[in-house]
Formats: sequence, structure tokens, C-alpha cells
Amino acid sequence: MRCREASGLMSLGLDHRLTQGQVAELQDHLVGCPRCRREWEAMQRVSSLLMGAPLAAPPAEFTANVMGRLAQREARRRLFWGVMALLLGALSLGAFALPSLVEPLFLLWPFVVHPSLMGKGLLAITQLLHVLRSFLEACGLLVTALLSAIHPYVLFVYLPLALLLITLWLTIILPQVRQGVTANLQEG
Repeated sequence: MRCREASGLMSLGLDHRLTQGQVAELQDHLVGCPRCRREWEAMQRVSSLLMGAPLAAPPAEFTANVMGRLAQREARRRLFWGVMALLLGALSLGAFALPSLVEPLFLLWPFVVHPSLMGKGLLAITQLLHVLRSFLEACGLLVTALLSAIHPYVLFVYLPLALLLITLWLTIILPQVRQGVTANLQEG
């Protein structure tokens, strides 16, 4: 047996995990190898010291610290899922609003083709920016409401309701904007 193999058996021997045959092999090696014998004796002394030492009790605040860390971890998890719900809501809101916001942009095409309509175009852009500002304010209110929600499950009820209300708002406002832009184009 080589010294490296004997060293591995010594570690297993301290844990009482050797078979009878392995114990016999280790003993034979230790008889013929003074270096391994010294290592074995040192390992046995350290093991007996560790086994005889009393176990230290954890500090009094240990449980409170662990529970505090667990609460922080739970708070971070809730924040993560809240942010994910917020992100999902914002993406859904953007997906619902995108077709409604793209249509007024197509109404601006005649102003690009006919520069003489620029004055009317500025009015249309102003109206479009007003709609966009209102949309962004609605998004800001949504974010504020989501961040102040008491429980994350409230978000899953609130988001569809908010998306429905914003969609209804866009269906009411955008036809009026479109009608105003069309009226301005017909006047010019």
C-alpha cells in the first residue's frame, strides 16, 4: 500500500468507515511506515481533542439574526415579484396602447409630404403630445399604485382592471383626437 492510499484510509478510519480488511491493510502499512504512523497518531490526538470539547451554544441573538435575514430575503422576493408584475403590466399596457399611438403618427404623413401644412402639423403634434403626456401620467399612477400595494396578489387583480380602464380611456380619447386632426386638415 502507498502512503497516499494509507492517508485516505486513515481519514475513513477516524470516522469508523473501514471494513475489517481495510483496517488490517492500514495496520500492516503503519507497522512498516514510521511517517504514516506519526500522521495516524497525530490524527487520533486531534480527533480525540475535538470529540472531547464541549459544544458551544450559539449567541443569544443568533435566532433573531437568522429570522431577520429570512424576513429580508422574503421581502426581496416579494419586491422581485412585484417588479415583475409591474414590468408585465407596463409591457401589456404598451402592447394595448401601441396601435392607438401609431395611428395618429400616420396622420402626420401628409405634413411630411406637403410642407405647406406645417402649421396644421404642429397643432396635430401638440395634440398627439398631449395624449402621450396623459398616457405617461396614467402609467405613473399605475406604477405608484403598484408600488404601494399591500400584498403582491393584489397586483394580479389590479393590473387587468387598470389595463381595461386605460383601454377604455384610449378608445374614448383617440377618436376625439383623430376627429380634431381630420378637421384641422380639412380646414387647411
